[in-house]
Amino acid sequence: MEKKLADMQANLDYMKKRLDSDKSTLAEYKSLRDSLNNGEGGKPALNNRDAQRKSEELDAKIDELERNIAQLDSSIVAYASQTSMLKNDVGQIGI
Repeated sequence: MEKKLADMQANLDYMKKRLDSDKSTLAEYKSLRDSLNNGEGGKPALNNRDAQRKSEELDAKIDELERNIAQLDSSIVAYASQTSMLKNDVGQIGI
């Protein structure tokens, strides 16, 4: 059970790192979209239609990433609960 607990804790740590990475990517996408909408930085759009298309593509990526982050966050909460229950079981066996 201790091996399983160690594996679960490692998985939980990985999930948290992944969540942090996804949140960082989300912030970058939002910054890119905002810059594009403000006509700042990056490769300029060929015209307004091109800028609108690029903005819509970023919005779609942002929406997808927000859904993935919400799902991962929910999974982390559930997995952390399972890990905690196993930790309690291991602690009781060690008594």
